[in-house]
Amino acid sequence: MAIKTSDRHSIEMSPELARRMAMRIVNMPVDHREAAFAAVQGELEAMQNSAVDKNRARQWVDGSMEEIRLLVSAIAARSKTGARVRWGR
Repeated sequence: MAIKTSDRHSIEMSPELARRMAMRIVNMPVDHREAAFAAVQGELEAMQNSAVDKNRARQWVDGSMEEIRLLVSAIAARSKTGARVRWGR
């Protein structure tokens, strides 16, 4: 999902960006992850402020954070088992 910031511009959370963010967070010590999630959420909310449709932008932030949290959980669970993390398309 993308959020519109003007008639000509929008911001989108690509799957690749979500994966990169998740990989950076999962490589942090577990006790630092919540602070990292809060920092990411703060950045997304800053982008939300420039959105035309505030309700849709809130959904975008919430959905993006849910996706990143799920990816971090999946990566962490697989890395504990030694399984290789595979990304579907």
